[in-house]
Amino acid sequence: MLRRLTALVLAVGLGACALDGASQSESGAESLDGPASARVLALVNYPGTDVEVLDVKVGLDKRAAQQIVQHRDGADGMPVTGDDKPFATVADLDAVPYVGAASLSKLDAYAIAHPPPASETVEGVPFLGWQVEAVVWGVNGAKDATELKSNLGLTISAASSLIAARPFSTVAQIGAAKYIGSSALFMLRNYAMQWWHALHYTCATSFWTRAVPDVDAYGSDIRVYDTRDAAYKYQTGARGVPTCALPTLIESDLRAQLLDFAGWTQTAKDFPENMQYGALTKGPTVFRTFLDATLSHMDEIRQDRIGQGDTTAQASYDALKKDYDKVAYITEMHAMGTYSMQIRIEASECSETAVLFIDPAQGIVVMMHQPPQC
Repeated sequence: MLRRLTALVLAVGLGACALDGASQSESGAESLDGPASARVLALVNYPGTDVEVLDVKVGLDKRAAQQIVQHRDGADGMPVTGDDKPFATVADLDAVPYVGAASLSKLDAYAIAHPPPASETVEGVPFLGWQVEAVVWGVNGAKDATELKSNLGLTISAASSLIAARPFSTVAQIGAAKYIGSSALFMLRNYAMQWWHALHYTCATSFWTRAVPDVDAYGSDIRVYDTRDAAYKYQTGARGVPTCALPTLIESDLRAQLLDFAGWTQTAKDFPENMQYGALTKGPTVFRTFLDATLSHMDEIRQDRIGQGDTTAQASYDALKKDYDKVAYITEMHAMGTYSMQIRIEASECSETAVLFIDPAQGIVVMMHQPPQC
């Protein structure tokens, strides 16, 4: 009975939604001229325009406020992430339930009184308003030139020029600094997501162990397959991170997690001269190179086992290869938005390698560690 009542309430609510949308949208998008449309779109697409702003300050129906933000922020419910769906036209905004001519008029009035950060185009590189805000804040707040060089990939000359010329209030001012051209501006814009989240959110960046069946299966297969070192050959693992933390993770956070995973935290403190830190690089290449090497090693063992008359070697390798393919697929799902890094310990007689792969869209970090090779 309760389920039937709930369903009835939902149906009535949806009906009200349709009626309200119809009553407000008779003039709808046509009620705004070109400049007003641009103002309204800039306001609702600005990620700092949250439900509270739209509901309390703008004065929209709370249901309209919620659905505008839900549409803009995408499935993950977080602004400034890969699945955002900004409104392309006022007609798209007008199509949101409970949004009509009255709502659009309120939005325009608020946008006039409280305009969001303005967009800029510098050296042919366009910056959205939130990107302008984030980049200006990030450059002004950078610790030193080394931080800008390491995190963004700027040349030391460009990074030093920015440090010397700050503070800035616009991207145009940044673009006028010495050694800053379109290439450097693209790098700054590409890092705007991390800066925006660091500016607007406080989020714990703690990691936790996370079971990822495909990763766990491949690690188990390797340990079973390489019977010469079944307990600790190519250690694998996956960890999750809070969704809000992913855009703000920096290289030092990930490096610390990889050191901990490989059991090197104390070693790195005691013998820093033996540590070789690879940079956090875009794409899965660093991780995939290491992952591919593990399979190549297993293939060598397969051949040895076949040479020794082991009739189960091929079938066992085929099963392992299937799990390898699944892990490799994880690294390909959102390849353009992923990162990887490597750390090595180089001693006089032994070396160790650990690699990390992070996919913000999946919210996982995958790590692998090769024990000492002496």
